[in-house]
Amino acid sequence: MAVESEYALLTFTRSGTMPRTPPEPASVPARTYHHGNLRRAIMDTALQLAEEQGDDQINLREVARRLSVSPSAPFRHFTTQRALVTALAEEATLKLRLLARRELQRAPAEGVEPLRALARAFVAWALDEPAAFRLTSRRNLSDFERSASAMVHFKEMRDLTVSLVEAAQARHALPKAPPQRMALLLRASAYGLVRMHLDGQLQQWLPSGSVPTQPDPLRREVLAALDLLLDAFQAPASDPQPVGRAARAKPLSPSRPRP
Repeated sequence: MAVESEYALLTFTRSGTMPRTPPEPASVPARTYHHGNLRRAIMDTALQLAEEQGDDQINLREVARRLSVSPSAPFRHFTTQRALVTALAEEATLKLRLLARRELQRAPAEGVEPLRALARAFVAWALDEPAAFRLTSRRNLSDFERSASAMVHFKEMRDLTVSLVEAAQARHALPKAPPQRMALLLRASAYGLVRMHLDGQLQQWLPSGSVPTQPDPLRREVLAALDLLLDAFQAPASDPQPVGRAARAKPLSPSRPRP
């Protein structure tokens, strides 16, 4: 299946895109379940609950109440709250993987452009569905590391980031620092900026008295900051040698014994 078709099946519920579930008749309350995909309805309602009341406030019985189904109905699909959050994290990591692939297909394979595309994908993924992003990030709320599905998608994104760094280094667009460490820094920067946006801190770092006029100005600030970071990292084409203390540090090695 083409990436566009795959992503369409899991696209974000936003204006101009395909919703996750067909819209219900106007006479039916938005959170009332009436014959259909109950598993999907449970997951959507859990995300709404997390957005309204907090990430750790998902409760299967409250989900059932909102959907007007029996209290035991959600438990036929998710035996525990943890299982529900794990399923949400699995779906979210798949969405990120598909969105990243779609953005990379559109990006020119030159300089650091693939990394910019990856940054755009991550920011869109996190800010378009903030509840899913936060639940996926809260590893203590799910069995993320024991989920084969979630770990496959996570490892592909991690390996993809490292490979894009290596490719940019081969084009002399990035300094020859350890690629795993640079990939970690780029991911941490994107994650931190997104969290500042969602936590309400980003506005405080904008110039005092500035009045943003463009749509979604804070998202633009996140992307601009990531662009600036990539631009700052770019090594001169005439000097592809390692630079700075990071280049002299030993590469990250998962097999290196702990002291």
